[in-house]
Amino acid sequence: MTRRLWLAAVVVLGALGFLVYQGLGNATLYFRTADEAVAELLPLGDRRFRIEGDVVAGTVAQVGQDVSFRLVWKSMEVPDTQRGDPPELVRAWRPLELEGRF
Repeated sequence: MTRRLWLAAVVVLGALGFLVYQGLGNATLYFRTADEAVAELLPLGDRRFRIEGDVVAGTVAQVGQDVSFRLVWKSMEVPDTQRGDPPELVRAWRPLELEGRF
């Protein structure tokens, strides 16, 4: 009986540890504005991070499955391309937050 209790405790603690690890991994993604992301292009490398900026008017275009547009923050523009339909929030001069990598 004691052995089963220990085994159950180990399984529960392992599951909790896994959930905490996953939660912290998502919470520690780097968040940058467009100008900060460009300034830290090399240190960011291919790591995932979040970027914020305003969608530049006239830059939203869809070609097949790809949607491309440009984000701007403090006069620094960053091109972006994503696969799929454009989200409803991709409109000129609206703030947008994205997650991805360079």
